[in-house]
Amino acid sequence: MVSQDGVAGPFHASHRGSSLRRVGIRTTPEEAAMSGRVVHFEVPFDDGDRARGFYKDAFGWQAVEMPEMGYTIVMSGPSDDSGPTEKGFINGGMLSRSDAATSGPVLVVDVDSIDRTLARIGELGGATVVGRTPVGDMGFAAYFTDPEGNVMGLWETAR
Repeated sequence: MVSQDGVAGPFHASHRGSSLRRVGIRTTPEEAAMSGRVVHFEVPFDDGDRARGFYKDAFGWQAVEMPEMGYTIVMSGPSDDSGPTEKGFINGGMLSRSDAATSGPVLVVDVDSIDRTLARIGELGGATVVGRTPVGDMGFAAYFTDPEGNVMGLWETAR
C-alpha cells in the first residue's frame, strides 16, 4: 500500500482519514511554544464500550463519547472545557480501529511546522502516512512512521 505522498506503507487508503482531523487538540500559546512535546494520545478499539470501561476501571479515566464524530474524548486527569487543569498529564481519544491511522496506540507530538518536520523525518528515514490536514480552525494534524515502523502523530497549532 502507498501513503498520501507515494511512500509505501502499512495503511490502506481508507485509513488516510486523520482522527485528529475530527477532534481538535487544544493548546495555549504557551504550550504551542513547547514544540516537540507529546500533547495527545489515541487508543484504537474493537469494542468501544469494553475499551472505555477498561480504562475507566483500571485508571479512573473519564470518557465522553462523540458518536457524531466516531470519537471518544478521554480525560486522564482533572480537566475542564479547555483541557487539563493540572500539570503532568495529557488527554487523548479513542476511536474504532477501522477508523484509526494505525492498529496500535499513537502519541501526538506538537511541532512548529508540520511541513518542515515531515521533510526532516523523511531525511532521517521516516515516511509520511497522512500529510498536513486542517482540524477546523484549531490547527493541523499529520501522521508519519519512524524508521522502526512506529506510527506517530504531529500537531501544529493554528497561529
